[in-house]
Amino acid sequence: MSFGITKGINLIISRSLIIERRNITHILRQMSNSNGRTLDNLTKSFIFIKRLPVDEATSSPETIPIESQRISRTVKKAAFTYVVPEPVKEPKLLAIAEKVAKEILDLEINNWSEEQKEKFLEIVSGNRIVEGTFPWSHCYGGHQFGFFVGQLGDGRVISLFETINSKQERWELQLKGVGKTPFSRAADGLAVLRSSVREFLCSEAMAALGVPTSRVLSIVHTPKRMVQREILETGSIVCRLAPSWIRFGSFEIFFYRMERKQSRALADFVVEEVYGYKALENTDQKYGNRYGRLFNEISRRTAKMVAYWQAVGFCHGVMNTDNMSILGNLYLIYFIVFLNIIINNMYILGLTIDYGPFGFLDIYDPNWICNHSDYEGRYSFRNQPTACIWNLLKLSHAFQELIGAENEVDKQWFLDGNYPFDIDEDKLLKKNEIIQRGKEVIDLILGEFQEVFLEEYVKIMIKKLGFKTSQSTDLENIITPLLNLLAKHLVDYHHFFRSLCSFRTTSSNYPLNSIQNLFKRSHNLDQALSDFNSWFGIYKQRLLSEESDDISRSIKMKQINPKFVLRNWVAEEVIERVEKGDKEVLKRVLRMCENPYKEWGADAGEFQKEEAYFCDEVPNWGLGIQCSCSS
Repeated sequence: MSFGITKGINLIISRSLIIERRNITHILRQMSNSNGRTLDNLTKSFIFIKRLPVDEATSSPETIPIESQRISRTVKKAAFTYVVPEPVKEPKLLAIAEKVAKEILDLEINNWSEEQKEKFLEIVSGNRIVEGTFPWSHCYGGHQFGFFVGQLGDGRVISLFETINSKQERWELQLKGVGKTPFSRAADGLAVLRSSVREFLCSEAMAALGVPTSRVLSIVHTPKRMVQREILETGSIVCRLAPSWIRFGSFEIFFYRMERKQSRALADFVVEEVYGYKALENTDQKYGNRYGRLFNEISRRTAKMVAYWQAVGFCHGVMNTDNMSILGNLYLIYFIVFLNIIINNMYILGLTIDYGPFGFLDIYDPNWICNHSDYEGRYSFRNQPTACIWNLLKLSHAFQELIGAENEVDKQWFLDGNYPFDIDEDKLLKKNEIIQRGKEVIDLILGEFQEVFLEEYVKIMIKKLGFKTSQSTDLENIITPLLNLLAKHLVDYHHFFRSLCSFRTTSSNYPLNSIQNLFKRSHNLDQALSDFNSWFGIYKQRLLSEESDDISRSIKMKQINPKFVLRNWVAEEVIERVEKGDKEVLKRVLRMCENPYKEWGADAGEFQKEEAYFCDEVPNWGLGIQCSCSS
């Protein structure tokens, strides 16, 4: 393995930061015009490892034996630790997400030479470290199924570097499944092929559906590396990327350890480097200082993210706080009644991350649990918004003092945690007053979660139904009755909405054969048809009230109601064929994930039958497949 460290990590970081402060736009424009652009010569950024506290045990990583870096241990007062991937024999590149390579990283992979492709494989398999960089793993804690479990961290994930693209966006690239880190505990730090295929495909499927998500660049098969799970399986490595991999649990670990300075450093970093002051501009003083505005933005993004999940019929499966991004993900104390269900709690950047035992709905079942390890249904489809609020509540503990300090938050006594009173009782009283003020702002923000969620959810559903405008009665009169109808009669969620795209207001009735096919799983077909006609009459009048044009409406509806959905049974078939050596099917299904609204199977071609098959009815064996966390 080549480590690419020639002059010490501190010198590398310092020089890189000097470059970042120059006219970066000119540099990026030059590099984006180069057909020879590769991972090696991407513009690197070292903001995360420069600004945040490093594990003291690896502060000089080039001097530490590699095996020592991977020993499981407690990492205190640090946001990350340096660690290098474990080399692997004879890795095989299965696929590259060309869309991500080009649109995010400005890579023209079709112009690469064989040598460049080989060097790419060396990096994304963990066998070579890009010169001038040193990889790291994030430290975080978290609540798992309602209980705080202490230190978790990246147990099988290693960040390679940050890069700035031609749009001046910062992205952090990670490898998942490249061996042990200090956070691996008793695990092996590896990932199996089946779970890697699922994450590779679903990340891009979610992006194409318009859902905030992390992305993937490549997937590598490691047939010489055997991994023990329920059975012995071959390994795999995914290269994934996000603007930031900071999670709710990144704050929680500092809060529960009472590592005050580290928590403040992380909060400042998120404000200044992840969100930026401009994104947190808000003239409304009710959210308080910049930390109150940050928590508000995290909450709003999380609400919008889960609204997308509910609208596209996505079930995450493991909404623990360590799986929630500060850019927007998951959390239960505040209860919201929505569509006859209890909504509980949830992420930081509003991104969907860590694809494990996820699943898209087949029939519309609000109680569906995609993770067969979730015995109590904590993270069932209907409970996802609730889980988000609960998670936000847990995250808020790390923000109470920062928000409650208001304009005193930057004073030295507060930074040091040394309240300016001689008597301990007065210090405690002052601290409690600050915390109480923080709680009041947090209560206000979490109290607005329902409104933000419903507003975003209705907005998406209005588009799925083909309406031009939104009316205050749509949720009560159209959306809720429809979902009750689909649940009562076991209707395929995605097929129903795609079929609805073809309705014409000029027709007197909806085609009977289409209705019967949609409701074929109903226990009472006559009742199903009667219930549908009642709802359909209201829906039709709603369309006619805004003089909806059939053709233009159908076109728009087909741009938000997918023809192809990455259901679990489709993923299972792809995994089985890839395991048998057919990597081309992975690339074909990736294209379907990237273009879910296309009329797959409609055009004559070599793979017409396959495309139609993957978009067709769910086979009985594939209905409601549940997956495990074992990956």
